[in-house]
Amino acid sequence: MGEKEKSGQLYYWIIAVLAFIIVFFSVGVAVTAYSATSYYVIEEWGITNTENSLLLTVRTLAAVVAMYLTSIYYKKLSIRVGLALGLLMGTAGYVVFALGSSMMYGYVAMTLIGFSHGFAGMIAISIIIERWFVKNRGTVLGIVTTASGFTTMIFPQILVRLVESVSLQFTFWMVAAMFGALAVISFLVIKNSPEDIGMVRLGEGQETQKSTKRSVTEKYAPNNFQLGLMLAACFLIGGMCYSQGQVRTLVFTSVGWSAESAATVLSVYGLTVILGKLIYGAVTDRVPMRKCTGVFFLFIAVSHALLGFAGASWFNMFWANAANVLYGIGGPVCTVGLALYGYEMCKDNDTTKWVRNYTVVYNIGALVFNPIVGVMADASGNYSSAFFMFAATAVIGAICTQAAYAGARRNSLTASGQK
Repeated sequence: MGEKEKSGQLYYWIIAVLAFIIVFFSVGVAVTAYSATSYYVIEEWGITNTENSLLLTVRTLAAVVAMYLTSIYYKKLSIRVGLALGLLMGTAGYVVFALGSSMMYGYVAMTLIGFSHGFAGMIAISIIIERWFVKNRGTVLGIVTTASGFTTMIFPQILVRLVESVSLQFTFWMVAAMFGALAVISFLVIKNSPEDIGMVRLGEGQETQKSTKRSVTEKYAPNNFQLGLMLAACFLIGGMCYSQGQVRTLVFTSVGWSAESAATVLSVYGLTVILGKLIYGAVTDRVPMRKCTGVFFLFIAVSHALLGFAGASWFNMFWANAANVLYGIGGPVCTVGLALYGYEMCKDNDTTKWVRNYTVVYNIGALVFNPIVGVMADASGNYSSAFFMFAATAVIGAICTQAAYAGARRNSLTASGQK
């Protein structure tokens, strides 16, 4: 292999590494930075738990709007320019947080961060991976998506120490600077396509992998009722997976734990999420979703039920991390699972439409549950009741998905003349 060819090969992996770092920030930090520091924002700004939830709702709503507009956005702008602008929105959002001290600043900041999450998040990264990789595309995308888990594992400790040793404002300035630096780097490194620099996609023209499908795939024929059950489950996922992540540190600080201890638990949570995705992939490559989806939901239910007891005298770091491990195993059903639902539980074989439907309903669920959680916390003085609610929704989600999968599998067998 000549030096020029080696240099070309290296560039593919530079793209992959940069995509990982972008996900670390645009998906991970966009969520984790505020989650880890929300305790201090509540204290310094003098806002209530309900107002804190409203800020989270604004960010989620802005992200949903951006995701809807992404196809138009990237038709008007190249991936290179659009991605850089999306990251600069994150920069602007954290600058506003650094300057702010009231809800009005918070609303503006969260809107900008939500736009950054939508425009520079996973949709943009998927475009980059698709344009640059044929060979190992699935592997690259899988590794890249673990970046947000690493964010949760690493970043909370750093942010809390910065706040404690310097200030909340300085911490937000640092996050803003990181987003700004990444925007510049991505603009300089990312090209719109390999052809722009005389290259082709990695593996172009070579024999590709025999199949990108899961090795264990059953056929399903969901009717409208079963699709409705799946949409209901995805709505509940928005609360028990997305909304819970926004207040996971507050469930501990609201019952007297230090911010440092809560950040430590959140870091372990990030590690378990990474490992859980690997376990989830291995299991669902071997066991049909019909047989295992509900089990993953039940792992989440037990995890949340444990966190509901965070204020109990017997609850300590061991139980907090036990809840982390259980969620790490079950949690991927809320993230990776959405894509698999769209692949298997769709109508007229329109997988793209149903991946979008499930993702949108997931985000709507987050929008609904975010303010409910804040109201419950203000009423009770802590977040325990919210996590008991999440446990209940996980049980309902297990029932919905298992019923939908079983019915859709039965429909398929009947249609093919099998018993």
